[in-house]
Amino acid sequence: MNTLRIVLIGLVPFLIAACSNSISGRADRPSSFSEGISQFAADINMAVQEAEGFRVDYYAARKQFVSGSGTETDLEKMRLARNDYVYTSLRAHQISFQAFAAGLAREGRGGAFVSTLAALGLNAAGAINPSAVLAAAAGSVTGARESFNTDVLAEQTLDTLFRQMVAEQLRIRALIETSLDKNVLDYPLSATALDVEDYARAATIEQALSRTAQQAGENVDDATQELETARVGVFSKDVPGDLLRAFWKPDGVNVDAGNQTKIIDTMVELNFAVRDPAGLSNPSIVFFMRDRSFALQRLRVARKLGLI
Repeated sequence: MNTLRIVLIGLVPFLIAACSNSISGRADRPSSFSEGISQFAADINMAVQEAEGFRVDYYAARKQFVSGSGTETDLEKMRLARNDYVYTSLRAHQISFQAFAAGLAREGRGGAFVSTLAALGLNAAGAINPSAVLAAAAGSVTGARESFNTDVLAEQTLDTLFRQMVAEQLRIRALIETSLDKNVLDYPLSATALDVEDYARAATIEQALSRTAQQAGENVDDATQELETARVGVFSKDVPGDLLRAFWKPDGVNVDAGNQTKIIDTMVELNFAVRDPAGLSNPSIVFFMRDRSFALQRLRVARKLGLI
């Protein structure tokens, strides 16, 4: 019996077990609730049994194929069994996630429940991404309740994590369904089982926190890069820029003060720059000569000075 089947069968007792006003952190271990629990458990058990049947069919066809007497028909049987196994396994995990969502809907508005989730969630995020902001937020929730409306914060946190779970499941499911177009020898059942387990893992509080922290880090990196780009510009060499630089430093080293004044005067005249109190230009001549955003303006200044 493979790991996936063990995981799926393990969902049933977790669904039935009572966990009043607490959370285990896994989407396959929902909070206790009485209404509908039997149906959830029955549906999961049925999907697990169906998946196991397709797994058996797959390996029976595979055994026939590798024995030397197999045919293309056996490959097709393997492909169909693999696909059916994947879809029934995904259905079992979907039902489990629905049970989790139903539990949150029923108990998630309780103050103790959401406060506990907020504390656990934020502290977990702080452990994954130890920034001062997240650590301060976690400490504030657990140690200074007067500074936050904990219930509101927790509900917003829960909603964000839930959306992250759904988004990650959809992303992985898209990869799985695309892979099912592959030949069964290139994408065997063993590979599909690993991908299905990734799908199940995506529906956990831990994974959602980790993914959220990762995306936050990527956003910080992108924003930092944008800021650096804004500060230093995107530099590029072109003919007008080279001509202006040669006019500015005829010997390649020393600035010709007269030519510098001419360049600045022309930039100001064409409304490409303003003169600062020191008599220099803003933007600077160096920035103007090399930044990509001033390519057309450089051309006009070079023409105005008779360099082109």
